[in-house]
Amino acid sequence: MGWRSKADGSTPFGDRLKKERRRMGFYNLIDFCEATGFSACHITAIENRGALPSVKSLIVLARVLECSTDWLLGLEERK
Repeated sequence: MGWRSKADGSTPFGDRLKKERRRMGFYNLIDFCEATGFSACHITAIENRGALPSVKSLIVLARVLECSTDWLLGLEERK
């Protein structure tokens, strides 16, 4: 899986994060931000503008989404 941004600014990581967030029932970004402790700007930057999280942030995201960091990064096919 590549890290290149798409024409809309998103990345495969951002797309995977958004899909998993919604699959886990976090349709409202505010609810997800409360669960992770991150700002809406931070999550939006990751999901829509190609920003990548720090390792610490990646671990928090994976824990909240109940998946591995490798899966979230696209290094594994199965959670």
